[in-house]
Amino acid sequence: MLTAGGVAPGLSDHTPSSVAIVTAWAQRDLCATPALSGGTSAVQTMTWTGCAAGTQVVLDTVTGGDNGWFSPSLTGADASLDATQTVWTFFAPLATH
Repeated sequence: MLTAGGVAPGLSDHTPSSVAIVTAWAQRDLCATPALSGGTSAVQTMTWTGCAAGTQVVLDTVTGGDNGWFSPSLTGADASLDATQTVWTFFAPLATH
């Protein structure tokens, strides 16, 4: 996803920003607005809570990151987030069934 939106390489259609896409998802999930913001200078997190069925919507944005799978084993901004751990932490509470 393009963080700021725009036209992705090889495409002619405008792509909405990551924030716009996830905000629309949060609206569909009937989340309370506005999102709570936090994080660090390397990774900003937006969290929508109070969503339908007790769910939440989360967007982590890596400053200067690529569109790959983030890992501490990489270099630069792509090492700022452990994507595997982040996804597990998000879904683990749902794995109790």
